[in-house]
Amino acid sequence: MKKYKAAALIFAAGLFLMGIGGGVAFAEYSSFEYGGKRIVDAGPEQIKRLEVDREAEVPFVIPDYTWTYWETEIIVDDSLPETKLIFEAVFNENQLEPEMNLLEEENEEGERRQIFEVNWIYKGQDSGQMEQFWKLKDDFLNAMKEHKVYDYQSNAVKKLKVYMSQEAKKDLENMIWQ
Repeated sequence: MKKYKAAALIFAAGLFLMGIGGGVAFAEYSSFEYGGKRIVDAGPEQIKRLEVDREAEVPFVIPDYTWTYWETEIIVDDSLPETKLIFEAVFNENQLEPEMNLLEEENEEGERRQIFEVNWIYKGQDSGQMEQFWKLKDDFLNAMKEHKVYDYQSNAVKKLKVYMSQEAKKDLENMIWQ
């Protein structure tokens, strides 16, 4: 019976110490502030141009991924024919490779539209991840000392430019049927 009493006492003391440790940790971490985004340079950038043909006078969509980490810019170039679109992607060649994807869909009224989407093919694990970790560890530890937490993001895709004629831009529409 004495063994059980001693074991229960040790167990209760352990729970008590865990509670104190959890409370101290909660108090410490709840005082941290969000420091915002920090863009991590992911490696050498490359520019690749992808040319695609589209049907004239058929509405089309280019999904805008500005909610992610890059911006999409539409540039009018009247030297291009109405049926030609040129996608210029700036990206990290160690992590990604762009390829075009063409989808077609119809709404309830039978109206067709084309969707031109740049798919990013990941090349597997980046060999420089451990190197990035060692570069960031000091920054991360200094941020902890300052009671700040940052959102570290890789800039694998930096920008996407789409060149088209003025006539083609008239056929460009939003992602949602109107």
